[in-house]
Amino acid sequence: MKQFLLFVSAVSLSLTGIMAQTQDAPLHPHSTLTASPFPEKALSYGEYCGYSLLSTTTTGNGNEGVMFMVKAKTNLVISGFTTVLNGTPGYVHIYRKNGSFDGFESFAAAWTLIDSAYVAPTGQQTFIPVNAGNFLTAGAEMSYYIVGRSPIQVDYTNGVTEGAVYAQNNDLIFYEGVGIDGMFGSIFTPRVFAGYIHYCKQTELRCDSSSTTFGDLNSNYGIFFDVTTKSKDIKIDNIFADMDLPSGGRLQVYTRQGTFAGSESNPAAWTLVDSSFISFPIPNAPEAVTDSMSLVIPSNTTQGFHIVFKNIGYVNYNNGTTMGNVMFEDSLLQIKTGAGADAPFISNNQPRNFQGTISYCIMEYAGLAGESQEKLRIWPNPASDVLNLAGIQGKQDVQIMDISGKTVMLIANYNGGSIPVHTLARGTYIIRVKSDKHMYSERFIKL
Repeated sequence: MKQFLLFVSAVSLSLTGIMAQTQDAPLHPHSTLTASPFPEKALSYGEYCGYSLLSTTTTGNGNEGVMFMVKAKTNLVISGFTTVLNGTPGYVHIYRKNGSFDGFESFAAAWTLIDSAYVAPTGQQTFIPVNAGNFLTAGAEMSYYIVGRSPIQVDYTNGVTEGAVYAQNNDLIFYEGVGIDGMFGSIFTPRVFAGYIHYCKQTELRCDSSSTTFGDLNSNYGIFFDVTTKSKDIKIDNIFADMDLPSGGRLQVYTRQGTFAGSESNPAAWTLVDSSFISFPIPNAPEAVTDSMSLVIPSNTTQGFHIVFKNIGYVNYNNGTTMGNVMFEDSLLQIKTGAGADAPFISNNQPRNFQGTISYCIMEYAGLAGESQEKLRIWPNPASDVLNLAGIQGKQDVQIMDISGKTVMLIANYNGGSIPVHTLARGTYIIRVKSDKHMYSERFIKL
């Protein structure tokens, strides 16, 4: 039968570990209020929090507070704010109100205090470390009130028309607002919040997902761990971890064929999957470490992972028993105890268990009923210099991808002949041959 790639099963693996007894990293700052529970619906999706909408960086005016409204174009979670603060250290409060603030500027009972944080103003764009974390469905409108308690002031700029659209992107609309003198005091209009609105987008998984309980048990800037597959090839759609940040930070995700053990301090042994700026993740909730991973791990193979913040941020995990032990397994794969990381490629605390969710699909190579018995054949496999194809007819498009899903070679209108692969790095690859009606997939190893 002709072959095609088929996702025949969807599986999610949720991981928890034993309660940690020590704190690997310096205690990270927590705000004064507990964040609202993460929406139940969002837990079935997973989140990616690397998004922001900039209103403006121009200021020139300011007062104790600023009010404004946003409208969601897609389902999202507002996760934090960055703006210019002046004065001496003190508390900043953030309130929210469903719908427009118009007519409720001085009516404190109409507003809900989301959170407050102690901030040292710098006169520059400053991240306010609060747990905003409220879920907005597409079309929902929400007003926010950011106010500093004396002697903190919030800088902003003058607007043109209160309620007019000032900035927008594909996910969010920001409207001109008002300045406020004191707590729900005098109004100055129009005024424009100057800074960044950080948010998370829902990432609907290709695979089913079940949530796990997340919490601050132990943490450091990163973690190493291994995944070992059993009898099936699997495709990891994404990894979801619990992360904390006192401000935005860049998260890097690396992988390598084989165990991480012995290669912790050797960057050349690793492949960078993605590097994402994480603005402010939702506390105690699963968040995607990349926008999309699409990593293929062949059966009976061990794959090492290194998830680490480059400059600032914390990956939460649990203490383990013995590095390399199986800390979780199902019928398809094993997750093994790894090590904490004090910086990229610097292992320092052992043993540590990854805490989070791995969403993956089983990959099968199944034929369509009624088709001819011919199939894609490749040789030699493993290959060192060239790869030969047989079992296909006519012109086809050939695509070769590495295990991260990245296309490393693309040949349009292939019509026979050897394919040079000598320039490819050693490792496992997927070759796809596509026509108008069929797609063939096979795995091969480059020596």
